[in-house]
Amino acid sequence: MPVTTYNCDSLTGGSGRALDALKRADLADGDRAVVHTGGQTMRFLYVAAATDAEDTSTHPYKVRPDDFSSSGVWIEQTPANSELLQNHGPAELIAGRKNHIINGDFLIWQRGDDFTGLASAKYTADRWQYVAGNLSAAMRVYRFADVPDGGSGSYRSLYSCKLEVKTADATVDNSYAFFRQMIEGYNFVSLRHNPCVLSFWVKSSKTGTYCLSLRNSGHDLSFVTEYTIDQANTWEHKEIPITFDNFNGTWNYTNGVGLRVEFQLAVGSDHQTTYKDQWRSENKLATSSQVNFLDTVGNTFQLSQVQLEPGEHPTRFDYRPYQEELALCQRYFIKFNFNPTCSYRGVGAGSGGNESAVNFSFPQEMRAIPNADKLQDWKYYDGSNWVVKSTTLYVSKNDFIIGVAGNDNNAHLVFPQTKYAFFDAEI
Repeated sequence: MPVTTYNCDSLTGGSGRALDALKRADLADGDRAVVHTGGQTMRFLYVAAATDAEDTSTHPYKVRPDDFSSSGVWIEQTPANSELLQNHGPAELIAGRKNHIINGDFLIWQRGDDFTGLASAKYTADRWQYVAGNLSAAMRVYRFADVPDGGSGSYRSLYSCKLEVKTADATVDNSYAFFRQMIEGYNFVSLRHNPCVLSFWVKSSKTGTYCLSLRNSGHDLSFVTEYTIDQANTWEHKEIPITFDNFNGTWNYTNGVGLRVEFQLAVGSDHQTTYKDQWRSENKLATSSQVNFLDTVGNTFQLSQVQLEPGEHPTRFDYRPYQEELALCQRYFIKFNFNPTCSYRGVGAGSGGNESAVNFSFPQEMRAIPNADKLQDWKYYDGSNWVVKSTTLYVSKNDFIIGVAGNDNNAHLVFPQTKYAFFDAEI
């Protein structure tokens, strides 16, 4: 039997568009309802065999139809009742690592938390990249404590990501600017041939139509859709249904780019399409309805709780503990901190060729062999003095080795000239 979804304006009341006004005779096990009330959105599953007492004071809420006799209860969808939902509903309702966006909560900022004067491709919050082309505009991207309030029982983030125009560009012909995440092929592969939904909170000082684009690894297949920011400087929740049902282009299902998810800010005519809400064999970013967010200094655009999950209906944001989210991010980028309280960082064993080799392990296997940055010359203790010596760097996906030039094959103390180093394996 097809699943029916109902939209309701209240939980109880017994009339009109109240959840409890829906008649049991019209309902089937597994039906869903979306209730918009008090500034929040709640989702319910109808369990025909349930006999729970009605309770709208403690999550998960339970609502019985007014013609309830002995069974049939609406039960609020929350992670706490995942076992019940698994038995009576589709997989999209089950709690777990459902979100294919990493750091969609903007909790991890290893590179720093404020980036200004951005005019081209630059990573900011972990896994998030600001990209611009053929523009004179400059952008600031930074962590911000203003977050949406999803209502009672919902997860409240610590931060959002805020973009602010610092140098405007009123003309965007043949130009583009967007904020994106590229999902690795290994993480994207499970979404193939499935209905999915992208949900997020957005807030902007500039109202109007914005576009979101999805592109494959080969840049030869794209999906463009629109959403509207209705009120300036107001958090709004958006839900975009997507089906990954076109695989004619070039896709990557290993450790390359599986999918590009791009929030468009300004797009010139060369990069616009006349098609929306469908996969097309083209490389496009937006429709002609896309606003020019870059036209005024001081324009702001914020994102929070970005989630891409399988299923036809969005579920609550999939909060992950800090240490788990950090580990996911460190597959792509690691800020390796050296112990600031230690007088040396390692004991280098003689390698047999006038070099002391010191090994450091990464906390997480990286996607690929990373590029290293900020690893300057190291000091080498020759038995009586600290001497700056040239180094050789050996890097794998799991560790790095510093080879410090010495004068013998004995073990020596080594000390870096910097407090940290960057290792970058971004897609």
